[in-house]
Amino acid sequence: MPEQKHKEYLVTWEIELSATSHEAAAERALRIHRDPESSATIFGVADLSKDDGELIRIDVDITGTRRL
Repeated sequence: MPEQKHKEYLVTWEIELSATSHEAAAERALRIHRDPESSATIFGVADLSKDDGELIRIDVDITGTRRL
């Protein structure tokens, strides 16, 4: 089987939360993102080699990886 060539992707993760400052919001989001028990497991993924700007939502959780 031939080896697959790597491509460039833009991967994003977003969350809305309350905090006292920009820095506090970033720190809180990081804690949530790193928490193994967190249910915040959905990412937006765009193939940068394509010009269509399509963002695919991918859920990566304990049960596996799937497109939404």
